[in-house]
Amino acid sequence: MKTIKILYLTFVLISAISCDKDSVGDIPTEPKEVESIPKDGELPAESLSLTFTVQTQQDQMGDFAKNAMVEFDGKVWSVGGINAYSTPNLSSDVWSSENGKNWISVTNDKFSEREGHTLTVYDNKMWLIGGVDDSHTHLGEIYFSTDGVNWTMVTTISPTLAAPAFHSTVVFNNKLYVIRDGFDDHVIVLSSSDGINWNLETDHAFSNREDFEAVVFENAIYVIGGKHVDSSFNEIWKSTDGIEWNLVTPNTDIFSPRYAHTATVHNNKVWIVGGVTGPYDETHIDFWFSENMEDWTEYDGPLPTTEGLIHHTALSYNEELWLFGGLQPDASGGAPITGEIRSISED
Repeated sequence: MKTIKILYLTFVLISAISCDKDSVGDIPTEPKEVESIPKDGELPAESLSLTFTVQTQQDQMGDFAKNAMVEFDGKVWSVGGINAYSTPNLSSDVWSSENGKNWISVTNDKFSEREGHTLTVYDNKMWLIGGVDDSHTHLGEIYFSTDGVNWTMVTTISPTLAAPAFHSTVVFNNKLYVIRDGFDDHVIVLSSSDGINWNLETDHAFSNREDFEAVVFENAIYVIGGKHVDSSFNEIWKSTDGIEWNLVTPNTDIFSPRYAHTATVHNNKVWIVGGVTGPYDETHIDFWFSENMEDWTEYDGPLPTTEGLIHHTALSYNEELWLFGGLQPDASGGAPITGEIRSISED
């Protein structure tokens, strides 16, 4: 009997201790902060902050616009366009810089003056393709240079290439690709592995246009914007082979129709800067970026100027996005040329 009482008392004691433990969980504790997560399961993107630095207001190259530029052999190179020394005429000037802001004149008589041309690095050479001269004659010569001083003409106008101007040139699949208006209803695309012999990839890429921008991004070629006669575009066309082209459907609002803008791959994004929709009073100084060419974001922070910017050049250089020269249309209806060079960093 004594044993039974001891067992009973032990049971009651254990039960009481168990109840006390359970009651601890009922004591109110300070609420834990829980981060709100959108319904789609993705956290909201952080706002992008940009810092604009004026590297120079005007250096030895003076004011300049409509030139073509690349980074090659440790330097930044500029070819053709207009500058303070040639205005209002075009130039054939070649300039170089070791830091992007201080420039030296390299040569100016290796080919005819031009605008609407491209300068592209391929096969350890700089390739100068097409353009128009002061009389607006289309230029079909293709030159290359390994040092910026000596330029070799490798071919002239051919039935296939047909003197491109206001076109784009990219390097894709170890070839040069020229994307250009077809003088009729559609854009044509050509490719070459040596800059001399050119193959027609398609003469029916998409509706005709010029003064667009093309970039290679995520293993595809993208053509952005452009104009044809009195119409301008904000379309984006994509191809993974240069032959078949598909219109990209954006998931968000996108930049307005434009030409004379820049499109630059920088920091795993494609950046669209400036351009003009129609007359000069429709010039833009906006900055748009995308990481997938479908979702676009407009930078909504402070801008470096209130004036628009067209016929400038942009490069991803020294881990920053650089803008070089251009025309800045103003309220008077004119478009003054600028020599300002800016660098832009993401904070």
